Amino acid sequence: MRDVSALNPNRFVLDTNIVSAFFKKETVIGDAILHAERVYLPITVLGELHFGAEKSQEPEKQIQRITRFLPLVEVIHITQGTAETYGRIKAVLETRGQAIPDNDLWIAATALEYGLPLVSRDQHFHRVPGLSVLPW
Repeated sequence: MRDVSALNPNRFVLDTNIVSAFFKKETVIGDAILHAERVYLPITVLGELHFGAEKSQEPEKQIQRITRFLPLVEVIHITQGTAETYGRIKAVLETRGQAIPDNDLWIAATALEYGLPLVSRDQHFHRVPGLSVLPW
């Protein structure tokens, strides 16, 4: 796991709710993404976006929206280190009685593994030890 104390605020990981806000044309979100040095998208978030598209009224339109979005981000993948971080976070949070959804655990573990802040509107990410959360 990388040192999170030296985070670059112009490099960050997006949660699904932030991508959804981007798709809804929230100006602040769009500006931040378009002017960032680098934007990362966990593979888990990409899966959630595709799930949302498939269950929408217009799956093809939503899939096209995802496809147009992908050149703006770098998709980051789960590694063995991510899996170890996931297991550690899940154990800590369950011990504390503060469990969060599994996909969100994978997203948090990915951000931690890559040493990047997570941009999310979900408050439960603040429970994850060592995770820097940017609540746009």
